[in-house]
Amino acid sequence: MKKRNLPAVLIILALLLNLFSTGVDAQIPGPKSPAVSPALTLQPDVSGLCIGETVTVPIHVWGDAILAFDLRLDYNHSVLTPLGSGWANVYPGFSANFVAAPYPGYPNTGYLTIYDPVGFIGYNFNGEKLIDLKFTYMGGSTSIHLRRTPDATPPPLCVIWDELGGFVSGVAYTDNQVSGYPNLSVGTISPNQAICTGSTPALLTSTPPNGTSPVYQWQSSSDNIVFSAISGATLDTYQPPALTSTTYYRLIQNASNTCGGPLATNTVTITVNLYVAASVLIEAIPSGPVCAGTSITFTATPTNGGPAPTYQWMNGVVAISGATDATYTSATLASGDMISVEMTSSAPCVTGSPATSNTIVITVNPLLPVSVNITALPSGAICGVHRSLSRPRQPTAERPRPISGSLEERTSRERRMRPMSLRHLPTAI
Repeated sequence: MKKRNLPAVLIILALLLNLFSTGVDAQIPGPKSPAVSPALTLQPDVSGLCIGETVTVPIHVWGDAILAFDLRLDYNHSVLTPLGSGWANVYPGFSANFVAAPYPGYPNTGYLTIYDPVGFIGYNFNGEKLIDLKFTYMGGSTSIHLRRTPDATPPPLCVIWDELGGFVSGVAYTDNQVSGYPNLSVGTISPNQAICTGSTPALLTSTPPNGTSPVYQWQSSSDNIVFSAISGATLDTYQPPALTSTTYYRLIQNASNTCGGPLATNTVTITVNLYVAASVLIEAIPSGPVCAGTSITFTATPTNGGPAPTYQWMNGVVAISGATDATYTSATLASGDMISVEMTSSAPCVTGSPATSNTIVITVNPLLPVSVNITALPSGAICGVHRSLSRPRQPTAERPRPISGSLEERTSRERRMRPMSLRHLPTAI
């Protein structure tokens, strides 16, 4: 909006109207009050806001023969955002216009102009409300500063115009401070726990929220979805009763001088475990009787041993030194040794720990010497049929004579009658 410098003809007309008046002062709303010093204030300060709330900052004015206002306001635009037109409830007979950031390079300076669009006679003010500034609070704090001497320019400074088109001098400006409460920041609760069924958990504790005068309400749930308030549990600590099933707890917190409450803290889980029995079984590889010096490996298989069971291997009732792993290997066992293991479970809510395994009785066979003897039948020297090594004389052709006797006798006689090769000659005759 341009400054309302009144044209000279209008100023002259206004003077004539004053001269020819019949003694009645034409200024409104009351008689002229020269003793009223010009002033403009944005008081009172606004505090205790929460994000999203509407901020109303009234402007009150003092002074005589005032016709228009050109006001430049510095404020943090990230804290306050103009609501609608940025103003409401302007003084009767005046119009207004607000521009949040009209000055390039000065994003936090706004411009508010207030003027009488038709009149030429100034108004006398004595603390009346001129207008309400309207903002939405975005969080944080800021001053709303009316720019005046000695503020550096640009942007321009505030100007109040009188009915003659001149500047009203000596105006006392009072700024406004806008602040709000921080959002509620809840504390935490602890500890998570694991207990055995029927046991009583440890005391639940909490850290407080920000703000002042905190209030508390403990809640519990069986499914971590639907929570219900615990009657009478309104302190910053809570002692749960003995539990038979897993239960979830949280704390609702609120506090004065904060925004956004009440809010819930983190959730604590109390895990309830059923009692289980611990046991352990061992096996040997190789199994059964072994020869002396054979290496035997024993392996333990725990039941309900937990994430980190511990072991102690035994030979009879004597603990085997250093044998504390899930396996045990030895090549020096003797017949009659009795190997077992004691397993201590790390599982919660376990019975029968430490558990003793089955016993494996060792059988070791001694090593036997290996030898072999051979015999010949018949033993000693043998005799063979002497045969000439010369070419035998060819017999004259004659009909073969039949061989009489049984089959065994005939076969034996045929073998004795065959020529003997050199390889079959006996070494002794």
